[in-house]
Amino acid sequence: MTFGARLATLLKRTREISRLDAFSARDATAGRLSGQRLFVATVAFAGVVALVSMLFARLVVQDLGAPISGRGDLSLWDHQNHYVASNLTFTPLPRLGLHNDQLFYPYGGNNVFQPWIMEMHLMAASARHLLGTWGWCQLYFVLSIAATALGAFLLLAPDHGAWRAGAVALAVSFCNYYAIGRYAGTLANACAHWTVLGVLADFALASRAVARRPWSARLLGARAFLLVACLGLDLGYVAGIGLTSALVTACFLAVLALVRARCRPARLGALLADSVQELVASARAHPVQVALLAGMTAIAGLLYIPLAFQVATAAGEYHFAGMPLGAWWANPVRMLMPVLPGLNPVTHHRILTDQPEAMFAASPGLAFVFAALAGLWAGRRRSLAAVPGLLLLGLLLSFHPVHFNVLRLLPWFGFVRVTARFSVVYPALLASLALLAPPFQWRWRGRLVAGMLAALLGVEATTAYRAYLIKDWHHFRPDAAFSRLMEAVRSAPGDAVLDWPFCVAGGNGVATNQICRYYGVQSGIAWLQTYHGKKVVGKYFGRLHPDQIRPYLDAGWPRMFFPDDPNAFRARRQQRDFAPKEWDFLERFVTLGDFCGVLLYPDLLPPETVAGFHTRFGPSVATANSPFGRIEFIPKPAAWRGRVDLEAARSLALPPS
Repeated sequence: MTFGARLATLLKRTREISRLDAFSARDATAGRLSGQRLFVATVAFAGVVALVSMLFARLVVQDLGAPISGRGDLSLWDHQNHYVASNLTFTPLPRLGLHNDQLFYPYGGNNVFQPWIMEMHLMAASARHLLGTWGWCQLYFVLSIAATALGAFLLLAPDHGAWRAGAVALAVSFCNYYAIGRYAGTLANACAHWTVLGVLADFALASRAVARRPWSARLLGARAFLLVACLGLDLGYVAGIGLTSALVTACFLAVLALVRARCRPARLGALLADSVQELVASARAHPVQVALLAGMTAIAGLLYIPLAFQVATAAGEYHFAGMPLGAWWANPVRMLMPVLPGLNPVTHHRILTDQPEAMFAASPGLAFVFAALAGLWAGRRRSLAAVPGLLLLGLLLSFHPVHFNVLRLLPWFGFVRVTARFSVVYPALLASLALLAPPFQWRWRGRLVAGMLAALLGVEATTAYRAYLIKDWHHFRPDAAFSRLMEAVRSAPGDAVLDWPFCVAGGNGVATNQICRYYGVQSGIAWLQTYHGKKVVGKYFGRLHPDQIRPYLDAGWPRMFFPDDPNAFRARRQQRDFAPKEWDFLERFVTLGDFCGVLLYPDLLPPETVAGFHTRFGPSVATANSPFGRIEFIPKPAAWRGRVDLEAARSLALPPS
């Protein structure tokens, strides 16, 4: 058989499958809502979401009265809000100052390697400027979950009816256990609303295309907005998943169009012309809504595309080839793990030989898996619509950061190293497959299956919340002593403040065992910058390159730490006082740098070292408690202020032993 004959046979079979999977007239109208009924159902569902969101905030978020604070990742979010507010300019497009010495003072460098959530940073920074300090990150998280639920309902209800759309919407938002479990430490993974909605919108587009039903201008406009808006979420994982979903769906739709046009340009042109006419008619029927979506897309594009491009460009300044990734891999078998007491903990890595990073890694719950299987079986006549979702699911589950890293070929996945973080979209992917089951088949067997799935979902959700998701959150609230200390630092002459000991560390392990020897206590102390506003010497980054810490190593800073335990997570105290040459190095560094003084952490130091600071630098003027222990502020002696020489401070080095 010639190649041409084989291609013709393949196209014929594909057309037969396409016709077989097309919706019947009964399928196409089953469960659909009229405009008025949809409005009433949406208002009612919005009320349900509001009530559930308030309960969710009470049980899960708990503390909204103060910014998120604490060690490690907890310190990132409020500090990044502050950093964006201090470094964002519009000329006229938004631009974020990433190269400066506000962090890593006085050496400076590239501050790009953070899990940026530009949407949250812009909203929280604006709210803090207008209304003052509050738990804006926590509020954003609650709104993210609520937006996922309401958006999913709006996307699905026109095609699947209020009841099915409502059930799926609540499931993919409030039962997304992995995402909720990442609050509050890894907030970038917890807020995935636009990406989750993008996955559902892709399913709606594919389903309508397979069924030969026209797309509405509102659906296409919503997908365009979601594609751009996801760039305001975590760029490393969450936005990347949204872009990948759009890419996979677009490729599927292109192949489907080519098959239906029999790869003939004339037929393809006619098909496209018909589609454009339908979209124009749809837009004319709903001009206000389409214009609103277009405006939202334009605003999101102007805000996020320049910032995303800038972050990608700045990250490209460093090459991580050959460097340890700090990779975490979740075995895809975890997809079959139920969320029941004792069955989901990360300790199962001993059986599965993986490194899952967090609870619910690749484990959305059996209720989602069984629902997807039931949908694929009952809706097998429409199985072609499942292809994009199954392809995306297969791509994400097959990724291994070391042994199978094909996804890194995509430009937005260049730094991916933790496979568990793909789990934020598994509930949406599986729930969309469940919707393949046509509503008219839900007789007593269908109702029995639905009831069993609902019961299983209820048991798993109860287990997840009671055992893992409800934690005690009590964020640090500044008292009068803390406020006085921060005011003393803020008003003291000088651009920077020296934390001692300071902490420079990366989430990928770079620098932690060299210049953050008290990581378990101090990781995140740069958060104090949100209150005192001074430049700081240390910072905890999501990722670091060895070149970024080279100035610290050349200066000999690792030899200034004498921890009582070689493990940075367990070390709690310096073992000895400074030797004379070490004291001299520290004094010269403070003298030459434009420091306002020293923020001392006395609980990490021997009494003789604390006394030595007071003898050489002067008495402390304020003492307070902080999330990182007791701190005191010692202003820089006035006699030293005229001897500032930043170049000399940068080139200063501790003499070898």
